[in-house]
Amino acid sequence: MHFTVQREADECSRVKLAEQYGIDGTGDRFLLPRAERALNAVRNAQIRADYMATRSLRQLAIQHGMTERHASRIVAKAQVGDQRQSTLDL
Repeated sequence: MHFTVQREADECSRVKLAEQYGIDGTGDRFLLPRAERALNAVRNAQIRADYMATRSLRQLAIQHGMTERHASRIVAKAQVGDQRQSTLDL
């Protein structure tokens, strides 16, 4: 008896979720986020850390499958000056 009641409650919950989040009107299809922003944030933080550890933009671009310009923008968005150059005597 308990199992039947639980099954009905589960079915009711599925129907409500399908009505609210379904994209095709039938509740058979849903949009699931890929967490792309979070994954990019982790990747960008790693790129910045590697850059500060003396990796070149070219190396980072190759490693992450992007252009040097894109890698440069990621590093620049951190608003971190290139501290590697600060040790040079001019």
